[in-house]
Amino acid sequence: MIEYKLSLASSGAVKTPGSMDALQFGYSRNCGVYRLRVSTADEWKGMNLRAFWHTPGGSPPASLVEDGVVEVPALVTAVPGEGCITFEGSDGVRTLTSADLRYRVAANSGTEDGTLPPPGTPAWQQLVGQLEGAGADVEKSAVRAETAQSSASDSAAVVFSVIPSLPIWRMVSSLAARPRR
Repeated sequence: MIEYKLSLASSGAVKTPGSMDALQFGYSRNCGVYRLRVSTADEWKGMNLRAFWHTPGGSPPASLVEDGVVEVPALVTAVPGEGCITFEGSDGVRTLTSADLRYRVAANSGTEDGTLPPPGTPAWQQLVGQLEGAGADVEKSAVRAETAQSSASDSAAVVFSVIPSLPIWRMVSSLAARPRR
């Protein structure tokens, strides 16, 4: 993993390693390769930090900076060009934003040829393994969703069985049952 160390200054300036004017995120379609380690001046301490990724031609998605680290999303390196990152810190009362930090993703000729790898090759085995892993994740998610739905239904049943016995419910029910004048 390639890690860039950044520092957020009191003024909102973003300091980069050396004299870099923009971060270099390699070539388009790199994924899971880059991470930012963010240190902060005192004004930023105690704030929840988010990184807003202003990609070429896109709306800025945000990532939470956790324990001073944020991974560069695949969306950022999917398209060649220049973009910028803006940091925001908030503690619920105060909000502090940074200057834009530019980044570049270089173009390349691509690596897709529209064909699947031949069966029995290491690339084929990797593809099959990824598909099997994705299928297992989907199955686990479905089981968790069913469990959550069952739990919610059970909770609702308990709540609705208790409501008629509450004194306020009896009072509201008796008022609703009175004839209107």
